[in-house]
Amino acid sequence: MSIYRKLSSYASAWREARELAETRRVLSALPNEILKDIGWPQDNGRGRHQLDGSWFGGR
Repeated sequence: MSIYRKLSSYASAWREARELAETRRVLSALPNEILKDIGWPQDNGRGRHQLDGSWFGGR
C-alpha cells in the first residue's frame, strides 16, 4: 500500500469520525420531546443519551 493510500484512508476515517461527532452534537441539542418523537435513545440520567451500538455505525 502506497503512502498516498494510507494517508487517504486515514483522512477518510478522520472525516467520518468528525461527521459522526457533529451529528451527535446536533441531535443531542434537540429538546427531549423531539428526541422521543424521532426514537433517539432515552436519557440515562446524566444528561447524555446512551447509545446501544445500533445507531451511528455501532459495530
